Amino acid sequence: PTRRSSDLAKMTPLAEHTRLERWTNDGEPYLVEYAGSGKLAGKKVIVTGGDSGIGRTVAVFFAREGADVTIVYLDAEEVDAHKTKELIENAGRKVLLVPLDLREQENRDEVVRRHLAEFKTLGASSSLPYP
Repeated sequence: PTRRSSDLAKMTPLAEHTRLERWTNDGEPYLVEYAGSGKLAGKKVIVTGGDSGIGRTVAVFFAREGADVTIVYLDAEEVDAHKTKELIENAGRKVLLVPLDLREQENRDEVVRRHLAEFKTLGASSSLPYP
């Protein structure tokens, strides 16, 4: 059976999308918040599948590195996309949400059109697994 986002949200522990695992000298793991260092300052990026999972982590880390982010996701993932939007805005960056199915070429063209209308340039893109 296929899991829905609502089912995944009930799982514990929830994913730590903004934290990295580190280890003490004794080999004990612990988590630290990822801060970023400005490596993508001024960049404008597109992240497909950026609403949740690995895509959310990539989108948030790009923002913490200084990039403004366009997130492409399916309509059914609206709630997850808004959570990612909040995380990006908390990093002090701009975010554009684009709910489109990328299996159609005209939708892929539309993503780029909307991104350029909002941000005027494209500095990088990250294509993550999509249905």
